[in-house]
Amino acid sequence: MEEAASKAIKDSEILSALLEGITSKKDEIRFNSYHILLNISEHNPAILSPKWDYLADLLTSHNQYSRYVAINLLANLVKVDTEKKFEACFDRYFDIITGKKTMVAGQATLNAGKIAKAKPNLQTKITNTLLKVDRIHRGRQTELMKAYAIEALNDYVDEIADKEKIIDFVKAQLASDSPKTRKAAKVFLECNRTRRVKALQTPWQGISFFVNKYGSKPNIGGGLLVCRYESTLLIVFPPVPLLPRL
Repeated sequence: MEEAASKAIKDSEILSALLEGITSKKDEIRFNSYHILLNISEHNPAILSPKWDYLADLLTSHNQYSRYVAINLLANLVKVDTEKKFEACFDRYFDIITGKKTMVAGQATLNAGKIAKAKPNLQTKITNTLLKVDRIHRGRQTELMKAYAIEALNDYVDEIADKEKIIDFVKAQLASDSPKTRKAAKVFLECNRTRRVKALQTPWQGISFFVNKYGSKPNIGGGLLVCRYESTLLIVFPPVPLLPRL
């Protein structure tokens, strides 16, 4: 794929053929064209940026595969979108989440985190959409959709000032009927806990720590610092001696 992507970057005719190929009726052509373009969108998004309108039109295609391709490619191009083109097609993109096909809607939901990081001005709007994903998705797997929303929120939650409504939403999913959603909620809360703990660290560079989740008493020695954060015992390893050598 990398070799093919490199050739397409240098040859506009090959690139055009790939863009045409993603709507081909032949599975092999569609598959190969998509994955080559995906590689380009990830590593050289500026190459595909001029084709934005063509890809955006696929967001409303009746073909689910075409929509799937479009949401993934556009999500990678957002980081080089200096003309606010995504803002212009915001509704078309997020309307996909309301659809009945969970595979496509779920992928659009997952990509929302990537988009939010690249578009801070849209974070509030995106967050509000993700927090109601189970109410707007018309498919059967609404509980599963919340797992995708949690993963997306985890991508940019550090950049949001008001995190409480997000934390409350995630905590509620610990009791979800979906195992995937319960796991996503647990991972999110563990990550959030780790972020909060890191914020309590001393300014020493290079400090590392581990969390003893079960509260068991560790073997402390060698000048380690021990403190407790909420119900968790933290063992902090300073990179330098606690006291200067005399």
